Amino acid sequence: MKRTMKIMLSALLIVSLLACLVACGGSSKGPSGKYTLVSMESDGMTIEGDTLKSLGMEVTIEFNADGTGTIDFMGDSEDFTWKDGKMISDGEELPFDFSGDTVTIEQDGAKMVFKK
Repeated sequence: MKRTMKIMLSALLIVSLLACLVACGGSSKGPSGKYTLVSMESDGMTIEGDTLKSLGMEVTIEFNADGTGTIDFMGDSEDFTWKDGKMISDGEELPFDFSGDTVTIEQDGAKMVFKK
């Protein structure tokens, strides 16, 4: 009986450790994926969702796991690289914040929020 209990406890411990490792490994270290513009703020005015679409402001950003990406701004695409919270294109850097399924870009008093 003691031997069976030890084996069951050992098995339970191993399964618990594996579950923890899988959960830790599954967390994203970066923004990999495709994000769509959901709100834009400038000069104290916020434009969101359907209003953006009605104005033709369809913007997507795709971050690839290899540190490259593409931004599509109303049909015009531009490639970039990204690292350490910065998108880099043609030698210029644009900082971004990544949290969960949201990417936020703020520059010159304007703020754009993208959701996965």
